[in-house]
Order: sequence, then structure tokens, then C-alpha cells
Amino acid sequence: MIKRKLKPKPRKVRRRKNPKDSNARLAKEILKEADEYKYLTEGSEGEIFYFKISSSLIIDGHRLLPGKYVLKIFNRPMTSRRLEFLSELSDKKLIPEIYIFDFNYLIMDYIDGKTLKSVIENLSRSSKDLILKEIEKLINKWHKYKIGHGDLQTINIMISGKKVYFIDPLANYDNIITNKQLMGNDLGDLEHIERLMAYYD
Repeated sequence: MIKRKLKPKPRKVRRRKNPKDSNARLAKEILKEADEYKYLTEGSEGEIFYFKISSSLIIDGHRLLPGKYVLKIFNRPMTSRRLEFLSELSDKKLIPEIYIFDFNYLIMDYIDGKTLKSVIENLSRSSKDLILKEIEKLINKWHKYKIGHGDLQTINIMISGKKVYFIDPLANYDNIITNKQLMGNDLGDLEHIERLMAYYD
């Protein structure tokens, strides 16, 4: 059994209810142009917003086509290696597609769905079986590339219709934790999710 490294305790953060409260320049610029815009959360990494645009938007010299997006603004600049790795995951379609990124922020597809954590108690047995199969398929796809997600909690698994998506991979930190360990974590997390599914039957 592979032991996980202990995660630092999350720091207490102020929950902003209004996106206008953000100090980030980019958030304020997008807020002026977006058809819909809302503050999703703030964590140890930074602020996360949802926005929708019905016409093209130029952001820092990049054209963003109409659609629904997530804007993540980081508390600390990302390393170039981490940005490269996220871009690689996006190119391999292991995470939602990333369109624009910088050391201080990234913009990616918005997944119009819910976390497994929020729906697990109300799923039918057939839905659970289907979701488990999709999770297994996605894990196998990651592992085919010798990449592990490493943190498959139910809050990091998005359900949209019959599709399953993984978000917020620990693989960002592949320079600290080896992918072999991360892949081991994935298999342990899958067993835990199977037990949770059975618990809520």
C-alpha cells in the first residue's frame, strides 16, 4: 500500500460572494464583457470564476470564442513546468481544455455538471455502475500515458450527463511526487469510491 504524503491544512480564506470584490485585473476586465459571471470559490491556490460570453473576447492578445469558461487566478505565479504539464494534460484531453494560460491565471472549459460528492447520495444503482465504469475508463486513459491524477476525491470528479471529468489533478506537482505513487493513489481512490457507492445504496 502506497502511503500518501500528508497535505498541509487548508488556510482559512474569505469567501467572496460578489465577483466585483476580486482584486484581480483580469477578473474585472472579463466581468465588464461577460454575459454571465459568478464567483465559484477561493482556495489555497487562488480565486475561481465562471463566465459566459456570446461574442469573441480578446484577453491579453488571445482571442477567446463564445462559450462558457472557468477563470482561475493564482495567488502565486505558476512555474513554467507546471504550466507545461497542465497544457500537456489538456492536449491529451485528460482535463477540461485549457485555452489561455499565463503564470498568473488560466482559462479553461466550464463543465456544466455537478461534483460526484454533491450527487452520490441520490444516484440509482444503475447510474452508480455507469459512473464507476466511466471513472475506471478515465483512470486507464491517464495511466496509459503513465500519468496519475493522485487526488481522486469525489469533489474532483465532475458528472455531466453521462460523461465523467477529472479536475484539479495532483499531477501538477509531478516534480515532488512521482507518477508511480500518483497512479497507486488513483487505484486506492477508486476502491474508496466503490465503497462509498455501496454505502449509499
